[in-house]
Parts: sequence; structure tokens; C-alpha cells
Amino acid sequence: MKIFYKLIASALFLCIFFTSCTKEESGSVVENDSEVATLAFGTFVNDLNKQMQQAKDHLSDFPECSEAVPSYVEVRLTGEGYTGPETIEIALSDTPGDYDDDGIDEYFTLESDELELPEGTYILTDFAVYDSGDNLIWVAPKDGSTLANYVDDALPIIINLSAGTKKYVDVEVLCYDKRMVNEYGYLFFELETNLALDFCFFANFCDANERHFTAAYTVNIWYGIDNTGVSLYSGVGPEPMTNDDGEYYTEPVCFALPELPDGFDEDDPYVYFEATLSDWEENYGDVDPLMISGTLSYNDIMANFDGEENVDYEHLRFGCGENGGEVGCDINDPTLDCDEDGIDNGDENEGCKNDPDPDCGNETCTTPTTWYEDSDGDGLGNPNNTLDDCEQPNGYVANNDDCDDTAPGIGEETIWYLDADGDGLGDPSVSQLACEQPTGYVDNNDDVCPDDSSNTCNNPCAQAGGDDDGDGICNDQDNCDSVSNPDQADFDNDDLGDVCDPDIDNDGVLNEADNCDNTVAGALINSSGCSICDTPLDAYLEGVSGTTTVTPTAYPLEFLNGTEVGNIIISTTTSDDIEIVIGTLAGSERSILGYSIIITQNGSGTQYTAQMMIDPNLSTDAILIEVPDSFETSEFSAQIEVILCDLDI
Repeated sequence: MKIFYKLIASALFLCIFFTSCTKEESGSVVENDSEVATLAFGTFVNDLNKQMQQAKDHLSDFPECSEAVPSYVEVRLTGEGYTGPETIEIALSDTPGDYDDDGIDEYFTLESDELELPEGTYILTDFAVYDSGDNLIWVAPKDGSTLANYVDDALPIIINLSAGTKKYVDVEVLCYDKRMVNEYGYLFFELETNLALDFCFFANFCDANERHFTAAYTVNIWYGIDNTGVSLYSGVGPEPMTNDDGEYYTEPVCFALPELPDGFDEDDPYVYFEATLSDWEENYGDVDPLMISGTLSYNDIMANFDGEENVDYEHLRFGCGENGGEVGCDINDPTLDCDEDGIDNGDENEGCKNDPDPDCGNETCTTPTTWYEDSDGDGLGNPNNTLDDCEQPNGYVANNDDCDDTAPGIGEETIWYLDADGDGLGDPSVSQLACEQPTGYVDNNDDVCPDDSSNTCNNPCAQAGGDDDGDGICNDQDNCDSVSNPDQADFDNDDLGDVCDPDIDNDGVLNEADNCDNTVAGALINSSGCSICDTPLDAYLEGVSGTTTVTPTAYPLEFLNGTEVGNIIISTTTSDDIEIVIGTLAGSERSILGYSIIITQNGSGTQYTAQMMIDPNLSTDAILIEVPDSFETSEFSAQIEVILCDLDI
């Protein structure tokens, strides 16, 4: 059948309506002119596999859900004005259907006169589903039980019924396993049998002097032959009391135990108990936790019955005689593991020191956190209002930084610094702690001159024109005080820093057109500012006289210091033309870059002048100059200047 899945837990839903439940009626309230409402229950198995993947380890051995077919449900209702039976049995329809299009078939109960109820508020306290063999297959867990965590709305459920309406209420159930009976929130006999057997204990304590006292004690009971069985009761004991005469006493503590299980003989033990002596300060003081344990068969339980109504108690005698019990585990010793679950007493969850289930209870908080009230909701806590708790309370935070918890705009205290000179910078040596900014204070401590708003007290340039460009060089010493140049670079040594100098190398070509802004001083340059010759030199020939008939005569070309660097040959041609040949000394590293010639005709004073700069790419070590025919003369004098590039230097 498709409604059953191999799951640990499943969900069952309840629908309340008048006469029948159809797909159209599901999930709604339908008006009717009746004065009563009729309850009916719809059941189906829902897929909770995803939830159970997150279940505790001790639930991992749950069996698969039974494939038994639901036959009827048993419910219990209470409420003001409810006069019906304590338990109501309602048959289920044997024709399930998917009435809400969720892919799962639902079963619905048939009509029941006992569920026709007057208007009012009712409480559903118990809900169980059985098959046709009276086997319990599904149970709705109760609030506070372990398995209540696996449903959205555990029992009890409050149902408000209005006359003339059909109302639908969901009730979730889980697949039933008798081994976990107490974890559904029911007593064992409530689900497993219709007969509960009463069994009671009473106890005395004998001290070292064999004096008898009425004893305080606790009892744990398991369904089984040792403390690994199904837990039925844990930590149950009588209340220590004092009568009007000052005498100490307790009432017997009684338990409802299940009847004999199927397959057991009446002498077979099937219940195990442990009774542990407790301290009673006013009566006999602090004692060792003596423990008496044992098993009970059906005959043991029935032996305490006196007729059908009266029940005698089992008398325990701690420390009295041979059966006075053994010194048990002291659950108040945090280093011991009394229930042998691998967890020391000091680390156990609340109420679980004698429970062998390692997943028992909720985590015990041993080191609570101090939380601080945050009344103004600014995320900062009031250091004066605290709570110690393991969980963060509403309206509390983990910090205590709020100095005014009534104003969300005022947070934690701040260090403020005096600004005596009003320059927006605080004096690091004068401060105060305050929530709000005091007058005359700022939130920084950056003032190096607290009494000088110009902050020049430590400035060496204050009396030297300042340091406008902030390069650490005072204006009166800065070769460019408008642009930072801490290196004071000045290539041409003209006292104008390179970053300000429009002609860095002072070659006459401005920087923006200068392809070579590092030309050395005195170099011969071209129009792009690049050097033709880094060391141009002048050589001279002066006061040389000649005639057109003179034979070629060589004259020395000299520097001003008299050093000979070349020669000049002046001659005349057959046509009486003057020719001048300028040349450098053989083997020298000098080339001719230009010349300037002045030839004067004797007598008339007529002059011939000529000058030329030679393309440095065409410079040579010799050059021929012809004086034009118009300057033919018989006598002349010559003055010649030659520009050389001396590569020997």
C-alpha cells in the first residue's frame, strides 16, 4: 500500500467535520445549521525521513513502520462541560483516498454519536491508532516528551468548536515502538495493557549504632531484568515530612507496573528496580548513597496484594542487616559516572545522573554567561543591569559598552582630547572619557602644537618664509619653492631647480622641444637641443699675407695657447683664384665643424668674408675653400677661425 514507508517516524493528521470529509471540505470551516459539531479523524503516513536523519543515535535502531492497516482510533477528550466517556473508540473507513492532492492516501473515521459535541472548548489529550488485531501502530506524542520534538504540534491540542460549523484540526502521530514507550509521554500501562499492577515501597535507615530512622530515598524502575531495559520511572521518591509532634515520616511511594508480558511465566522476573538512600539533614544528616536493587516477577508483585483492593508495601532497610544495600555511586560526586553511560556526573544533563541513556535530557548549563540589558536597542549593554543565563535573554547583549542605555544615539564611552587652540586637533596630553563630546574637545590626538593654531612651533621654516611645497626645504633656501623637490636638482647650476627650470640644460632649447635636456654646458647643439660636439674648440690663423703669385704656403692652425692642431694652405690657381685648404694634423681625433674667413685686399680694403657650419654627420678633417673670381688680387691678408670638435679631450 502506498501510504506506508520504511521510516522511523510518520505523521498523522486529524480532521474535524460534520458528516463526511471530502476533498473540497479539507482545511476549511463549513457552516451548518446544527447546534452541535461532529468530530472525525483523518489519518495518513507522511514522509519524515529527512527529520529522522537528524534524530539521536539511540533512535537509530527503530524498526520500519508496520504495514498493518489502520482499523480504529482511541481518543481521550476533556473540557468544561464534556460528559462523554473517558476513552472513545472510533472506526476508520476502509476506503482511503488522496483528498488533498499530496500524493498520500488518507483514512477517515466513520460517524460516531459520541463525537457530536455542543459548542465549547475541548482538549485532545490522547490519540492512538490500532489495526484490526488490536495492535497499536501509531501514537500522537505528548508535549514535554522526547519524541515531541519530531512533530510540529504535540498533544494536548485545544479545539474550539462553534455550533453549526465543520472544523479541521491536524494531529501528528509517530509510528509506535514499545521499547520507547515512555518517550511518547504516556505511562507504560496506558499504551501496553489495560491492567496496571500497584507496587509500593517504604524504607528505613540504620546508622552505625543500629538506630532506625525513617528514610528518604529515590527509586528507578525498568521494564526488564537490569538497568538496560525500558525506563518506566526515574528518580521517584517520597517527600520527607515532619508531624505535629516533631517526628519525621514519609508516605509509601507507589508505582503502576505492567502486567505479566506474553510468554513469561509468573515466576519470571520482568521488572528491575534500584532504590538509593538520600540525605535527610534534619533527620539523620548526610549519608553514603546506599543502594538496594532487585528484580520483580508477577508473583513478587502479587504477593504484596492483600485481597483485591489493599496493597502492602515492600519494606526496604538501608544499612540494616545483611540486606541493607551496598554503598552506591554518589551522584553528587562530579568525577563519578553513576549510570555508566560514559559521561561523568558533573557533565550530565539535568536529571540524568542515574539515566544510562547518553542522550538523556537537555544540556545542563554549568557556566552561565553574564548578559547586559540593552534597553535602547542599540546593541550595547548597560553594565549596571545584568542577568546570568546560558541562553541569551530577550533584550540583553553580551557586551557592557553602553554608557547611556536610554538613548540609542549614545553608545560606548569615548576618549576626547582638548583642542585649546581651536585647530581641530587634540592635545594628546589632556583627555577625558565621556559618552558625548565635551565642549572644546575632539576625538583625535594629532595636535603637535596644542597652543599654536598654525602648528608651526616645531617648524624650522616658520621664520624663513615657510615651506610652501612641503619638501622640507624652507622657501628662502628652496631653488623651486612652488614644487616639491627635496633633492634640489639643478643640472645647469643656474640656481633654478630642474622641476621649475624651462630649459634644464640651459642650451637655448626649451624643455618641451628639447630631445636632449642634459646637454653639457658649452656643447655645440643642433635645433633639437642635442649635442653636435660636447667640446667644440676654436683654432685661429691671423695676419697671414699673400699674393696671387705666391706658391702654396702652409700656415699652422693653432689654439690660443699656441698648440698646433692643424694647418692652413693658401695658394692661387693659374687663373689667379685664391684657394684655402684647412686640415687637421694627421692622426688626430679632431674634425672640422665650421669656419669663419675674412680676406682683405690690400690697398682697397675690400673684404671677402665667409662662414659655414658643417652638418656634424658630414664633418671632415680637411676642407677646401675657393675665393670667388671677383676677388682676384695681387696682395691680400687673411684672418681665419676654425671650429673643431676635439675628440682627444
